[in-house]
Amino acid sequence: MVSFWPAYPIDLGTIGKVEGLPLEVPKLGELELDVVTCHHFYYYRRNLQIATDTEEPIPVVFPAVAAGHVFAFPLALLRKTHYPVIDWAQTWLKTGLSKFGIGAKTSAGYGWFDWSETIQTIAKNHVNATINKYLSELQQKKEEERRKIEEAERIRRKQEEEAALAGLSEDERADKIIARLNDQQFDSKVRAFCKDPKKGGPTEAEKRAIVRALRGPRLAYWQNFKNKATKGELAKIAQAIRELCKKMNLRKNAMITRTYHIEFLTPCFCAGANQTQAELRASAIRGQLHWWFRCLGGTLDEERSIFGSVHGDQPLASTFIVRVTQQPSGGETNWHAKIPHQGTHPIVYLLGFFCGRTGRLNPKGAIPPGSKAKIEIIFRRPPTQRLEQTLRIFFSIGALGFRTTRAAGALTSKRARTYFRFMDCFNQRTLRRWIPSQPFG
Repeated sequence: MVSFWPAYPIDLGTIGKVEGLPLEVPKLGELELDVVTCHHFYYYRRNLQIATDTEEPIPVVFPAVAAGHVFAFPLALLRKTHYPVIDWAQTWLKTGLSKFGIGAKTSAGYGWFDWSETIQTIAKNHVNATINKYLSELQQKKEEERRKIEEAERIRRKQEEEAALAGLSEDERADKIIARLNDQQFDSKVRAFCKDPKKGGPTEAEKRAIVRALRGPRLAYWQNFKNKATKGELAKIAQAIRELCKKMNLRKNAMITRTYHIEFLTPCFCAGANQTQAELRASAIRGQLHWWFRCLGGTLDEERSIFGSVHGDQPLASTFIVRVTQQPSGGETNWHAKIPHQGTHPIVYLLGFFCGRTGRLNPKGAIPPGSKAKIEIIFRRPPTQRLEQTLRIFFSIGALGFRTTRAAGALTSKRARTYFRFMDCFNQRTLRRWIPSQPFG
C-alpha cells in the first residue's frame, strides 16, 4: 500500500548553527567516534560469580552518524491505494522515529529524531530552493547551448551566402543583397537613395538593383511610394529613381532578363527522339515550373494568366520566355561506371532502373553530374510574387528529366540559392492538397 524508500541526509549548504535547528549542522555525511566502556567484562562472560570493582574497564570505540544531520524519509503511495493511507504511514513513521529511534543503542539515547514543524519547514524550504537553483542552472545551460547553436548557424549561413555571392557579377550580387531585405530594410534603403554611400546610402550597383526591384517584385511598393512622394525629400528621391530608370532604359513595357547558371548534382536522363543525345529543353523547364507553381497554391486562373493558355475563346500569351542559352557541358566523364548492377546500396535504389542488367542505361543520353548550363528567363512584365517563389524553389531544389522521383536530374543555381525557408512559400492548406497527391516529375 505504501512504499518506504531509503532515507538520505539533506545537504543544507552550510555547517554550524542554523536558525530553527536545535543542534549545529555537521559536515554532510560526517561520522564521529563514540565510546562505550565495559566495566565487568569477565562477569558478563560468567568467569566471575560476583561483579566487583576489581576488573579493569575496557573502552570500545565505534563510529556513529554525527548528531545534527537532517534526513529525508521518502514515502510513495502505491497504485490502487486510497490517499489517506499516506497520512497514516507518515504518522506511524513520525511516532516511530521520535519515540523509538532507529539503529543500535536506541535505549541508551541513540538514533532518535526530532520531527518538529520548524525542522519540516526549514528542510522543505531548502529542498525547494535547491530544486529551483538546479532548474535555473539547467535553463541557463539550455539557453547558452541554444545561443551557441544559433550563432553557429548564423556564421554558417553568412559563409554560405558569401560563397554564393563570390561568383556573381557586381549587379547580380547587388540584386541578391536587395532581394534579401525585408520590407522595413528595403524602405530604409529607398529613403537613403540620394545619400552618399559613406553616410549610409546605397552604392551605385545597389541603386540599380533597387530600381530593378521597383520595376519587378517591389512594384506595389513603388506605386505606393509615388503617391506619397509629392513634395520634399521623398519627391527628390522619386525623381532620382525615375532618372536612373530612364538611364537604364527600364521602360514600362521593357522586358526584364534574368540569367541562371545551373549545375546538375545527379545525372539527368533527358534524351529526346534520339536516345543517344541528351538535350536540355526549355519546354521541360516550363513543365517543371508549372508543377511547382501549382504546389505553391497557384490556381488555374493564375496559371493561365502567367504561363499563357490556348483554351477558351480568349487565348493568352505567356508573361515570360525560357531560353537555354548554353547547353550543359563538363561534368564527370565516367559517372555511369559507379552504378552497381545489383545489391542494397542507396545508388541501386535511386538509379537501379538504369543499372547494367536492365539494359536501359545509355550514358550518351544523359547529362553527367557536375555539368553546367545557362538559362535565361525573359519577363514581358514584372513577375508576380508566386512566380518569384516558383523560380527560387525550382532553381534551388528542382530536377529535370526522367526518374526525378528517384533523385535523378537534381539541379541547383547560385542565383536562386537565397537561403530562405522553403516552407515559408507554402501554407498548410496547400501542403494538404498538393504534396501527398502530385507526382514530382
